[in-house]
Formats: sequence, C-alpha cells, structure tokens
Amino acid sequence: MEAPKISLCVIAKDEARVLPRLLRSVQGAVDEIIVVDTGSTDATAEIAASFGARVLHERFDDDFSAVRNVALAAARHPWILVLDADEVLAPGCARHLHAAAADERIAGAYLRFENDLGGGRSHVCGLMRFFRNDPTIRFEYVIHEQALPSIAAFARAHRLRLAQLDHVRVYHDGYLAERRDERKKDERNERLFRKQLERYPDHTYS
Repeated sequence: MEAPKISLCVIAKDEARVLPRLLRSVQGAVDEIIVVDTGSTDATAEIAASFGARVLHERFDDDFSAVRNVALAAARHPWILVLDADEVLAPGCARHLHAAAADERIAGAYLRFENDLGGGRSHVCGLMRFFRNDPTIRFEYVIHEQALPSIAAFARAHRLRLAQLDHVRVYHDGYLAERRDERKKDERNERLFRKQLERYPDHTYS
C-alpha cells in the first residue's frame, strides 16, 4: 500500500539565497510544498513558485506560531514536514519519512537536527517537525515555537506514540554569525523574547 502523502510547510522572508537548496533537498520526499512568505522584498516567492510551491502571503506580526499555523491550515496531505529556509534535508531520508507516515501507530516523530555553530562547533538535537495533519495540532509561543504539546495531546487521545527517526537528518546553518548578522536575528529575537515573557509570564518556557 502506498504511504500517505506529505506536505512540506515553510515560512520565509528574504531567503532567496538559501531557499533553493532546501527545496532541492526535499525533492522525492514530499508531495506538496507550501511556503508562507511574510513580506519578502527579494525573489523568495518567485523561487518557491518555480519549485511548484503554493505560495501564501501573510504579514509577520512578531509571532512565529501564527504564520506557521497559516501553513499548517493550508496543508492538504495527511502528514506534515516543517522545515525552515536555512535547513536542508539530508540525502536518503525520503524512504524513512514515507515508512513513518505508513505506520498507523505513530502520531509524530522527532528528527535529528545538526546545527552548524561555526568554528568546527556543532549542536545536535531532536525536534518534533514531522507529524499528522490534524486541526488540533498547532504551534504555540511567539518564538522558538513548539507544536509538541498539541501533538502529544493528539497522540494520547488516539492512543498513538511519538517516534524518533534518527536516520532523518536535517542540516541547519542559521546559527552562524554571518547568518545572524545578515538577518538581524539577535535584535529581532530580543524583541520577541520580551513579547513571549509578557504573553506567557508564568510558563516554564518563558
């Protein structure tokens, strides 16, 4: 039986330089690409469309979850893969994603993220970025947004489990100093962390 189809959900702004490598890396792994453009002034939207993506335009109001959820709501297929423009899916991962999507016991899966910190340093972590498409599953928090709480609730409600796909590797270089400076991430992140604290003052994450 054919594995359920997968929708890739991406949010991006002025990512024309790196977006092509992401979209090339997912060829054969996903069946639909959704890119939510949050106000690009470069060719981000045009590049996304050239790869067959469905491009949506949404204003970014200092809330990453809000725009991520726009992408989730637009996804048409039973499984969702969430990646960023500065990430790359490693070769050979398609079959592992399709195998997980065909497993009726799984609600979502942690993927292995390898973050390049520069100077030969790296950080490896597992992130829940592959999960079933269900309207109850949505991101929360304005920055370092998470879908895990709603995925876990969905899993409990349907008696499913969360998997760990160590063979599905994603490379990320957005923490490199030149990328942070180029995107003015530190300034933006401080502003969003303040908003996070104001909105969720008693939450452990804040």
